Amino acid sequence: MAKNRNNSAPRGVAPKDVAPQDVNVITCNNQLTSPLLSLPGEIRNRIYEYVFAD
Repeated sequence: MAKNRNNSAPRGVAPKDVAPQDVNVITCNNQLTSPLLSLPGEIRNRIYEYVFAD
């Protein structure tokens, strides 16, 4: 079961108090460590479609 998160910024928007260089570090770290991003693109896209379907 997914945890309920209380994010202050809307999804896909970095918080205003994070410096641009920190956002780049976070992005690079996510690319290397994210289980979702380590999946093949075809599988990842199917997950996106499932999650964001209307």
